[in-house]
Amino acid sequence: MIRALALAAFAALLLVSCSEPSADADPGESAGAPSLTPSLTSTPRPTATPDPFQPVPPPGFLPDTWPEGLEPSADGEAIRIACLDSDRDGRITGADDAAYEELEIVIAEPCAPDDERRDFFAGEADADAFACDGGAPPLLVVAIGGGGTDLHDPKSGVSLGLLGSVNEIAARAEAAGIAMAPVLASSAVFGADLPQTRMEQWIAHHVAGRLEQAPCARAVLIGHSHGGVIVTEVTAALEGRFGDRIYGVLIDRTAALYDRPATAIPLRTPLLNVYQLREGWHGEPIAQANVENADRTSSVAPKEPRLPDQPVEPVTHVNLDDARDVQETIAAWVVERVSAD
Repeated sequence: MIRALALAAFAALLLVSCSEPSADADPGESAGAPSLTPSLTSTPRPTATPDPFQPVPPPGFLPDTWPEGLEPSADGEAIRIACLDSDRDGRITGADDAAYEELEIVIAEPCAPDDERRDFFAGEADADAFACDGGAPPLLVVAIGGGGTDLHDPKSGVSLGLLGSVNEIAARAEAAGIAMAPVLASSAVFGADLPQTRMEQWIAHHVAGRLEQAPCARAVLIGHSHGGVIVTEVTAALEGRFGDRIYGVLIDRTAALYDRPATAIPLRTPLLNVYQLREGWHGEPIAQANVENADRTSSVAPKEPRLPDQPVEPVTHVNLDDARDVQETIAAWVVERVSAD
């Protein structure tokens, strides 16, 4: 009985960031959403739900927020996207800011002043490196957490291991003379009508804008769980414009409990697909020439990465992103591709 309640609690956590489409909406479409290029016509549903984590870490063991866990530190401010609806009409559009002219993000839950949740952070870039005046191409690294990720609370969700990959990329990029700018995101826009679909729109808009501003720049999108779905949706939508300048990394990509059927897979964009097959809730290999599949079922990670002195055990969906060999594999793959350009 206790285990059943625990499993139900974890499912509820994921559902917090998922809302059903309205009755009159096409579940496969939304206003302004990235176009879909279906390739995976059937994604196996998980047969088991991973055990929930309820860590109480000692003071100082975890960063106070996700951005504070970046090494080196990055200037910038974590935001709640819904708060950008400045005219309070329930939509983020060009009426709120000219920069959002091509967006229409529907906000069903208005921004509340006392709501501390944050779903997006864009670290400031080295202006000289991103000015494209010569040297190695600069790199935009976009890390997208799975369901339940709140950038204001590192104990939320199960994707904090993404910081390990981002920091490893930063160290290797610096050694290779590559300037890097980090971006962190949840897999859902808090308060949106279609939380995951609207985050796809937001990230696609942000990445496209950054790549247009810096024609020499490259971008890699790294996503765990639902974040992996956003990676494939966004890269599929953008590869026609930036196909040779974007890459994607999937960590146990799963569309279970997503807010709509999401099946887009880019046809040309290079993807590294990391997954484990130890439990029902997991990613799966993708049989495409542009995809490098990496089965990491044999990897190990701390049982509860957000607590100190944890025993190491075989990975599951919730800690695959924390496996050190996975983080090193991702960083090596990303930096190798940028260095080759």
